[in-house]
Amino acid sequence: MKRWRCQACLDRAHRARNRRPADTGKTRQERARSAPDIEGESADAIPPEAQTEILQQFYQQTYANWADEPVPALKDKTPRQAMRSKAGRREVVELLRSYEFGEREQAELQRRQPCDLAFLWHELGLSDER
Repeated sequence: MKRWRCQACLDRAHRARNRRPADTGKTRQERARSAPDIEGESADAIPPEAQTEILQQFYQQTYANWADEPVPALKDKTPRQAMRSKAGRREVVELLRSYEFGEREQAELQRRQPCDLAFLWHELGLSDER
């Protein structure tokens, strides 16, 4: 796979993660089917295994410091700070579960394997609660 194609996928994934979809009345599947092509090509032109590999790298780079950065869903606490209380720990676990659910949902729509977000759980010592 050409390097520019990988970078285009990473750029697209980053834009998608940082943008809230407008309420167009379309289902998530309809929005996925009508998404713009990458460099004039369909996302189907990239093998599913390559898509998963590219996204896995993207997630690991993007979330490398996640445990130590303020998260709005945790009342602007870092996940490590939130875990100091039982309630905060539950919130972090639920947040991680929601990330994994979203990733499984996206992977299904894109007909690829979901990325493994175990590194986020491991970083916080929560692997047993996964």
